[in-house]
Amino acid sequence: MSLVGSLGEVVRLPLHPRRTLSAIDRGRTLLDGVIVLGLSILLSVVAAEVGAVAPYRPARGLGVSFPFGPEADLQNAGIAFQGRFLYPLIVAILTILVWVVGGLFIHAFATGLGGVGSFYDYLKLAAYVVALWLLLLPLNLAAAILRLAGFDQARDAVGSVFVLLGLCLFAYEIVLAAVAVRVHYRVSAVRAVGAMSLTLTTAALIAGILLILLLLLVAMFFAHGFGGPCCL
Repeated sequence: MSLVGSLGEVVRLPLHPRRTLSAIDRGRTLLDGVIVLGLSILLSVVAAEVGAVAPYRPARGLGVSFPFGPEADLQNAGIAFQGRFLYPLIVAILTILVWVVGGLFIHAFATGLGGVGSFYDYLKLAAYVVALWLLLLPLNLAAAILRLAGFDQARDAVGSVFVLLGLCLFAYEIVLAAVAVRVHYRVSAVRAVGAMSLTLTTAALIAGILLILLLLLVAMFFAHGFGGPCCL
């Protein structure tokens, strides 16, 4: 199948979610999904890396304050800015991990609730859902160009719009992931929502446990580094 056709389905997905997901489920392969998702990630990384070439100039607005905002590296001239070329790659890796691990949890809960389907085929649908970030590529490119040109106020405005639209898109992607569960696993809307709810709850629990472990490690580090037994 052509890449142009796949991109057309990405554009149609927000407008006609169930019909488009059904067409993707029947007519696309996992490789098609991987290509679309890979293109989405690649173009976002390239836009961010181009913008990172610009010299440091303080930014304001949601684009700075939000961790995944396009100007998150402009919080200060220290570590955040120095790691600006690495930041997009970290976001790309996290995106792939969320796609695979999230898909695995959703598949487990959907089949546990009586659904019948393939993990790889659901990953295909999830890839198209995640690839919706392609729709925000114009804002990514605009932010990068404005950073290079030195138009700081316009850059801050675009960054804030990007964050607001990104939050809305992320929420809608969760809804589309539930629709994909219903389409692929042939379950009721209640069970599809149940699978998504269990996935989100599990993710929150895992994130909470990891955060607690991280805080404990940091506390142990400071305890041993400042006045702990090893320093006596």
